[in-house]
Amino acid sequence: ISTLTRYQEPSSEEGTGRVDTGVVEGSEISIHYDPLISKLATYGNNRQEAIDNMAKALDSYVIRGVTHNISFLSDVMRKPRFIEGRLTTKFIPEEFPQGFHGHTLNPIEKRDLMTIAAAV
Repeated sequence: ISTLTRYQEPSSEEGTGRVDTGVVEGSEISIHYDPLISKLATYGNNRQEAIDNMAKALDSYVIRGVTHNISFLSDVMRKPRFIEGRLTTKFIPEEFPQGFHGHTLNPIEKRDLMTIAAAV
């Protein structure tokens, strides 16, 4: 049994989506739990705006105490095939043939991270 020691959902104040959940901070999660901690739905005036809203919402989640797949979902949102809507049932094995091992920073992300670190 693991305890959801910290749980903060994306803010709904922006009006760009909704979160459905059945857990709260302090909930005990057994090994037999449904891995769905929450369901996040976002929308926009077009596909790209909806994807941008989803990426922003995923980045604002805070989940501690249990494992989750937020970083994987964020990486999926960045894939050109996902952005273009070229999806098949083979999307994950084709885009992640070696499995998912964390996000790899692109040159712009590296530069931005180094700029922020230097400013701190």
